[in-house]
Amino acid sequence: IICPIDNYETVIKCCIESMINQKTKYKYEIILIDDGSNQPAKLILKQYEMYSNITIIYQENKGISSARNTGINHAKGKYLMFVDCDDVIADNCVEILLDEVYKTNNDIVIGSHNLVKEKNGKVINVKNYIYSQYNINNYEKEEVIMNYPGLPWGKVYKRELFEDIRFPEGYWYEDTIIQFLIFRKEKSFSYIPKIVYEYKWYEGNYSKVQSKSNTRVIEHFWIYKKMIEENDRIGLPKDKTLYVVLLKHLGSYLYNAIKDIDIRYQQALFVMSKQLLLEIRPNTKYKLNFELKEVESAINNNDFNTWILICKSL
Repeated sequence: IICPIDNYETVIKCCIESMINQKTKYKYEIILIDDGSNQPAKLILKQYEMYSNITIIYQENKGISSARNTGINHAKGKYLMFVDCDDVIADNCVEILLDEVYKTNNDIVIGSHNLVKEKNGKVINVKNYIYSQYNINNYEKEEVIMNYPGLPWGKVYKRELFEDIRFPEGYWYEDTIIQFLIFRKEKSFSYIPKIVYEYKWYEGNYSKVQSKSNTRVIEHFWIYKKMIEENDRIGLPKDKTLYVVLLKHLGSYLYNAIKDIDIRYQQALFVMSKQLLLEIRPNTKYKLNFELKEVESAINNNDFNTWILICKSL
């Protein structure tokens, strides 16, 4: 279980305790990567140095991608899990996911999660995310996994999937590798409709703080370009699945990220999106659902206003 620590001294103890107190028959290792945390967080980590199944690695602050990569590089187990230090996992998380993975030998097992909203230290709302097991987006067999969110946590992966892949350092939206690369490398997966992870949403939450800043949201586009480069580097095909994933990201994902920045930047990124699609468009016939057809048409026709309307409606 790989968990980067970047301050969050008020909540990391709950996170670590949730990983320690797993009710399971399986042996597991917890790798805590101190990514240049402050002194209060370091003092909390010191309390766990005596645990035999906990490895604590200290490094200068390099960001969450670097911390996760450090964890991957030091992992010894056959399977990997990722946990964010301001979240917690259910006490049967390891048991549920590993029972399934040993039963099926699948490359990836996906669990469900709760979204817990907190304000001033109090829980104000809890939403269960139980995903449909139906192929609601009409993906073809090799693309069905794309129905599930490309979040690194709440899943277990065969470590070999990360043999030639690491989280891109120096970028926001590093999670993009999961759908673009990891999901496309898997040969088999399964989904368990049970809550195994609790994602916290509160003032100071990393994702929330990140989403308030407009200075780097254009990295949504640049990370897509990076994913295509990585796709080529590791020898994955420029196939229909890659095209569908990119098209989906160039719709509402991109729009919702950049909608609050200067309109000129939005228009520039929209124009650049067409060239990116042209680079990987399949030579063979392909089918798209209604949503993706509309996004593709707007981009191909350089129709910025229609693209905005489509993205708003999704």
